Amino acid sequence: MMHLRLPLLLSMLLLTMATGCDSSEPEPEPTILVAGNYTGTANVDGTAVTLTLTLAETNNAVTGSGTLRISGPVSLTATGTHVGNDFNLTLSSSGFEDINFAGTVQSSGSVLSGRLNGSGFDNVAITMNRT
Repeated sequence: MMHLRLPLLLSMLLLTMATGCDSSEPEPEPTILVAGNYTGTANVDGTAVTLTLTLAETNNAVTGSGTLRISGPVSLTATGTHVGNDFNLTLSSSGFEDINFAGTVQSSGSVLSGRLNGSGFDNVAITMNRT
């Protein structure tokens, strides 16, 4: 009777191990955070516009502060989201309309590429590098 149980137990163990090694599930993508300091310059009708941002990220929520410099500095607050490689930020400053900055994050997290819209910006391309 003992000889019959051992092969049965071994078969069940091997079956359990084989189903536990299923490689059909994809590996989770590495987490890219946008937290850090970024700077970039855009061209608006021949005028250089410099944007600097200091961002923090928790559970896909992005917050931060920064400066937009055209003829003089304008202080900004940043709020938004980051999901996968996409981000969407609202840049706010007292006395100005909000600016939407939406785009993608490079896989290393060191470059934000997107477009500025609102408060006089109309689909203006900007690339920001982590500093």
